[in-house]
Amino acid sequence: MQSQNENILTILQKEKEGVGAIKHLKKILVNLQKIRGFANLYGITSTDNESDKAYREEILKLIDDLNQNFTDIDDLIGTNTLIVEIQQELKELENRIDSFNSNIFDLTLSHFEEYSKYIRDVINLIIDIEDRSYLLADEDKHQIILLDILTNTLLNLIENISKLRAIGVKIINKRIKSIHDASELQYYIEIVKNYIQSFNKNFEEYLELVQDKNQKDNLYRLYKRLTQDISYFVKLIEDELLSQEIIFIEPQYFFEQGEDVINSENIFYKEMFQVLDNYTDEKLSSISKVVLREKIGRYAIVLGITSFVIYKITTLI
Repeated sequence: MQSQNENILTILQKEKEGVGAIKHLKKILVNLQKIRGFANLYGITSTDNESDKAYREEILKLIDDLNQNFTDIDDLIGTNTLIVEIQQELKELENRIDSFNSNIFDLTLSHFEEYSKYIRDVINLIIDIEDRSYLLADEDKHQIILLDILTNTLLNLIENISKLRAIGVKIINKRIKSIHDASELQYYIEIVKNYIQSFNKNFEEYLELVQDKNQKDNLYRLYKRLTQDISYFVKLIEDELLSQEIIFIEPQYFFEQGEDVINSENIFYKEMFQVLDNYTDEKLSSISKVVLREKIGRYAIVLGITSFVIYKITTLI
């Protein structure tokens, strides 16, 4: 029968597996968002000029990265039970994406919607892994805030910014916006602003828990860079798209500003995720030592009793 600490150790080992699985799924998510964005821009601006050739090469590179990330997850199968549990769903998703990517440059309007489905599938898998690994059941405030930032606020914030970028590129290409375009932009801007408010609140709350000054300063620096990039991009949309009847901004420039946000988020996310990873390791290491001491103690008791019994038997003989 397992002790209470052994039960805690089992749960923490499951949490550690969950953190590892989410880390790999996030890489796939970033690849898909970038492929969707570059494919969208390439389809709108394609004129066989040098910039379009560069976008084409970038798309092919991102597809290679995506395939490698799926391979990396395949390599985890057998050592991460949570990956085994979602193995079939991952393989089906990989096959659908691979089939779709085989015609990546035969672009139609459905490409954006199709990639958005894949992205939603990955986000759902992250939520599923989070649930299966008991990460959300942990009552540790430090971990709860980290998870809310990493698997809720940031994922949804960046996905909605990505959608804003796609809508903006489409409008810029037409050089004039309809009432529907303006409403769609405003709708996603409000969603982004709501997520920014949640992000700011959660991050401020999290910083209060950080004891290490260097870590706190570094995280705050990356946070400020990300929020400034988001603010600039949202203001660019409001000033150049919402406020103007005729659009003058170039789609490539607009796209790159959105890409800056995604890149800043990826840097911030990696740093925050490393904090979560390290924190999970520390808890796992701490409880592992407790369980080891318990086992040694139990072994010593059993050994002592056995020695006493043998001694008694020997004296009787």
